[in-house]
Amino acid sequence: MVQERLDEEQNYLEQAALNLKQGVRQLVTEEEHRFEINLLHLRNNVPKYLKVKNDRFQKNSQRLAVAGQRLLKDEVYDLQHRIGELQYGTLRMLRTRQVKLDESKHVLKIRMKDGFRLQTNKLEAFGVRKRLVDPVRVLKRGYSLAYKDGKIIKSVTELTEGDELQTCLSDGSVVSKIIKKQ
Repeated sequence: MVQERLDEEQNYLEQAALNLKQGVRQLVTEEEHRFEINLLHLRNNVPKYLKVKNDRFQKNSQRLAVAGQRLLKDEVYDLQHRIGELQYGTLRMLRTRQVKLDESKHVLKIRMKDGFRLQTNKLEAFGVRKRLVDPVRVLKRGYSLAYKDGKIIKSVTELTEGDELQTCLSDGSVVSKIIKKQ
């Protein structure tokens, strides 16, 4: 009965470790999917935005050619500067998100290692407790188990004179009869 309980506890801990692994894998996968979706959005929207800006630039260039060469140079410079800022901002945002994703992966790895270490420590502690309460080891320390009709006796009140008992010791068992109850 104790062995069954110990086996159940060990199975529970092993299942908990598996569930933890699956949860961490799922979190990493979800973070990777979110990053990929954001990256796709940026890749799809930035070229369109840049194209729109470029189209405006072309129209303004034609208007400015009529209005004056100096005004044209100022607008061209301004638009090129904005395009550069947009490109720089986009790259910076992509790098920032990549760094955040890398940090998240690193944190998840650390948490996963810590979780596995914790589960390992729990399993080791469980093993120590299991050895301490192992019925065979308890019997070897000089204790015995007494049974009446196949059930463990927990109190003198369960016995009457003349009852037969089976007593288990570390190296075997004996059958005895109750002569007197004190």
